[in-house]
Amino acid sequence: MTQDEKSGWRSPVLRVGAAMQAMLYAVVVTLIVWRFNPTLGFGALFLIVAVFSVAFYFLWIWVFVERPAELAKKLPLSGKELRRKRQEFYDSLPK
Repeated sequence: MTQDEKSGWRSPVLRVGAAMQAMLYAVVVTLIVWRFNPTLGFGALFLIVAVFSVAFYFLWIWVFVERPAELAKKLPLSGKELRRKRQEFYDSLPK
């Protein structure tokens, strides 16, 4: 069984979770905006919720899905790999 088959359920769950969390934060931000300006119409409030929902969705996907994979590529896998990269760096410095 490959890694993709084992974690096939994670991607949809992460995306649904990010969407729900984005909606929650978008509603909270909209309520704060409405609290400071109660004369806004429902169209403007809906537009604010929609824009912040999309923005927060992409933020959460980046934070919880894309960024950890990017960090995992950058971090050394073991102490041996770290020592090898450090030695390679010091060897590349001018003497």
